[in-house]
Amino acid sequence: MGIGIEVHEFEKEILAIERRQWPEIALCELGNQKIKFLKRRIPAKKFYTRMGVREHVSLDLNRKNGARCVDLDRPVPDDLLERFDIVTDYGTLEHVNNQYQAFKNMHDLCRTGGLMLHSLPPPGHWPGHGRYYYPEQFFEELALLCGYTIIGSIRRKAREGRALHDMLLVAFRKGEATFPEKEQILLLPLDDSGDTSTTGNYTQRKKASLMKRTIEKIKSRRKSAQDDQGMRSNNL
Repeated sequence: MGIGIEVHEFEKEILAIERRQWPEIALCELGNQKIKFLKRRIPAKKFYTRMGVREHVSLDLNRKNGARCVDLDRPVPDDLLERFDIVTDYGTLEHVNNQYQAFKNMHDLCRTGGLMLHSLPPPGHWPGHGRYYYPEQFFEELALLCGYTIIGSIRRKAREGRALHDMLLVAFRKGEATFPEKEQILLLPLDDSGDTSTTGNYTQRKKASLMKRTIEKIKSRRKSAQDDQGMRSNNL
């Protein structure tokens, strides 16, 4: 989804509440995000590095902009465990098939006392964007199960002219509780569209599909041109 000004203002508010400064922070970004509110879009890694974070690691199967290739459907590597002060999920986890592992990974990446920030679509919004959609009750019950403290929670209304594009912004502080069992997480209320075309490394699949269609069009045009040339030759 990228990081818009509303998301950035939300995270600044959360940092102010928690009295934290960027230079103190080791930041893990789920998904290779782009900053959308500047004159020119830039990778989030470049933006947060300029903000002075002491470490920035992005995890994305696409490996772009220095992202580390990590599949969030599986446990994260041991060297990333409890390493980060802030872990952000700005429109990523709705694209992960294994929701239990996705949220467990976020928990495991974050230090005790660290922050986990989400920006995710609620039910009925962003149709066709991802597989999963999250009601506010989901985050309330997740906090209770995991022993998180909810630092902030807002529903960002869609901009004028963009109906059905609300987002839920939620910030947790991680406590000392261990992550719940899979059966408990799977009982949380969320909407599963069943659409797996927008999960995994779906951007690469879309590019491959587009390239395939482009090649097919080129071949078709060449064949038409050859057929036209053949017809002209026969008429001479």
